[in-house]
Amino acid sequence: MNERLLDLLIEFDEMGFAPTSPCGDPELCAKEWKNRVREAFKALETENAALRERIDKAVEVLEKLKEEIEPRVYKSFFGFVVQVRTLQEHKEIYGTEEDALARLAELKGEKL
Repeated sequence: MNERLLDLLIEFDEMGFAPTSPCGDPELCAKEWKNRVREAFKALETENAALRERIDKAVEVLEKLKEEIEPRVYKSFFGFVVQVRTLQEHKEIYGTEEDALARLAELKGEKL
């Protein structure tokens, strides 16, 4: 037997696809081998579908994170804070509420 063929049969046997030991009923062995190959493909397809679903959910979450959350103004110890959130949070501090509200209107694209 060709050494390369023997090596391939041994590799297939180690993967559980094809027997390298003598088989009493070659047709039965062939059917069993085909069934194992089909089952392996089904398992891979199932795993692929699950991974695809996880990727889709991750993309969905990222798309939501990309959306800008409505800017807002709140009072803190340091002054009036204009808070803007995107993928990274950004805060600006103003001394008066009027200045903070003017900046908020600017961020929202409103004219005073």
